[in-house]
Amino acid sequence: MSTDDEHNTTQIVQESDIEVDPVSLSDISDEEKIERAQSSKLQGNTLFKEEKYEEAITAYTQAIEISPQNNPHLSIYLSNRATCYYYLKMYDKVIQDCTDAVKLDPLYSKPILRRAHAYEATDKLTQAKEDFEAVLKLDPSLTEADKAIKRLTPLIQAKQEKEKEELMGKLKDLGNSLLGNF
Repeated sequence: MSTDDEHNTTQIVQESDIEVDPVSLSDISDEEKIERAQSSKLQGNTLFKEEKYEEAITAYTQAIEISPQNNPHLSIYLSNRATCYYYLKMYDKVIQDCTDAVKLDPLYSKPILRRAHAYEATDKLTQAKEDFEAVLKLDPSLTEADKAIKRLTPLIQAKQEKEKEELMGKLKDLGNSLLGNF
């Protein structure tokens, strides 16, 4: 881990009040780190089921921070934390965690689906549709994604038409201001 990573880890750990000492983590094996991360993930799952989303975020963050980069479960920890953020309506964090999870495991459909919902919640309909389409390619049985695509398509078209009309109006106003009304 580089110095910048260690600084970022320390900063995140302090921000979330997790009792993880990055220096002591360097003294344990990757296997032990993975075991500790899994334990934190299970704690997060329990807290999530109890609808204690902030506390679950803390547990999942601990799992992420403890976990070595080669941990095959790291994308799951990120995706789980993103779900907590979603329930707290922290959509930018959902999008970031899901994007990070997909970078680690491009075939993991859950974070793509979660990110699609976050995009939709933030009115980024085109990105939402693209993610729903990606999910459908990974798992054609997900009717939720198919329904979302069908729902979003006319909404995107209407939004694009509205933006086009607004742009045309602005261009017309600009032309009138430059040339005068004819």
